[in-house]
Amino acid sequence: MEQRAALVADTAMLAGTLILENGGETYRAEETALRVCLAGGIVDPEIIAFPTGIFVSGNQGLPDEKHGFMRVHRSSVHLAKLERTNAYCRRYVAGECTVEQLSTDLTALRADARTVPFPLRVLLSALITAAFAVMLGGGVHGAWMALLCGIALRLVTDGMEKSANSAVSVNMAGGAAIALTAVLLTHLTGRGDLDVIIVSSCMPILPGLATLNAVRDAMCGDLVSGSARLLKALLMGVSLAAGAGLVLAVYVWLGGAV
Repeated sequence: MEQRAALVADTAMLAGTLILENGGETYRAEETALRVCLAGGIVDPEIIAFPTGIFVSGNQGLPDEKHGFMRVHRSSVHLAKLERTNAYCRRYVAGECTVEQLSTDLTALRADARTVPFPLRVLLSALITAAFAVMLGGGVHGAWMALLCGIALRLVTDGMEKSANSAVSVNMAGGAAIALTAVLLTHLTGRGDLDVIIVSSCMPILPGLATLNAVRDAMCGDLVSGSARLLKALLMGVSLAAGAGLVLAVYVWLGGAV
């Protein structure tokens, strides 16, 4: 009985960790882990989730020494994994599968490293930046310049994500790549609005979802998680602006006009 309760707690932590790792809110991770624990027979489970980890304990049903914690080592946005995690957990809560099957499914899902193919990511980044340039009044020239900036952004950020230890450095390099490409294109062609091109090209990596999750966590009473997420979002935005600003400062120092 104790071994089964321990497996339920570990599986609940795994479900919550998957939600935190793939862009879900803190309260959603806690609620999912709570439902898994209750469905598994753990009495009065206590769940605490933070952006960096999740803690599970139970007053009854678990061994006396059983208090579990699972660390969140990475964080990104993967809505397909969020949907599949919720679907697996709902199936277990409804009694349609065993906790062993749920644990197996969640473990396989966490280990699944499949992502959007790199050429498609480059294409989507280019189309997004071009569309924002048109929306912001950049015209035809601004659109194709922003498209090239979007390609440069994706090449730099994807290339650095595998080797860089900090998301701040990745964002800063992305901002620098955008500004450098925009400056070169506008300077060589004499066309295009530099401000519109840079702003449009920054859109794919602006921390919009992270900011939204921070606000939602704070509104749900998770002030620690909300503050941490908001600080991270601000840091990502500042690093992006710092990378672009550094390139523009050098350009102005060399005699260019912004």
